[in-house]
Amino acid sequence: MKNFSKEPVDFVLLVIVFIMLAAGIIMVMSASAPTSLAKTGNSYKYVKTQAFSACLGIVAMLVISRIDYKIYKRFDKLIYIVVLVLLASVAVIGTEDGGAKRWIDLGFINFQPSEIAKIGLIFNNLFFITSSLDSPITEVSAMICLFILVISISLSSKNLSSNFTKLISKLFFSKFTSKS
Repeated sequence: MKNFSKEPVDFVLLVIVFIMLAAGIIMVMSASAPTSLAKTGNSYKYVKTQAFSACLGIVAMLVISRIDYKIYKRFDKLIYIVVLVLLASVAVIGTEDGGAKRWIDLGFINFQPSEIAKIGLIFNNLFFITSSLDSPITEVSAMICLFILVISISLSSKNLSSNFTKLISKLFFSKFTSKS
């Protein structure tokens, strides 16, 4: 079990996550109850799906958070390539909704590659934070190039919220990792 972290759980952060999760589920219930009743005959159909997904997410969060980050670092380039392929695939096989292609329909599940890209960028930023490059200019140049690549692919999907999140993430981490 050498690949698992023995660090204690940050309970303050965990409580904040659970509060935000509960607020999100309440908002889904509030916003979707009439539509759910009209479409399915059950006011709680969508909130049950959301709660089930939240439970799966909690389990995934607890498992993933216990794995030593160095394990993820070994796969940072592969993760980044997978993210780029997923983002590019939206333009080819994505489904259009609201005037923008954002989702990939696999038949049994729909997913939004930009959400996976956000996680991929966290891993990508992990690489920059934990690596020691020769010069800050090299680091900044590399981050800018990688950022431009992700944003240019994302812009083709017209997904402004994800692009904004990625922009803020890259700006924060580029400042955070500066060597000055």
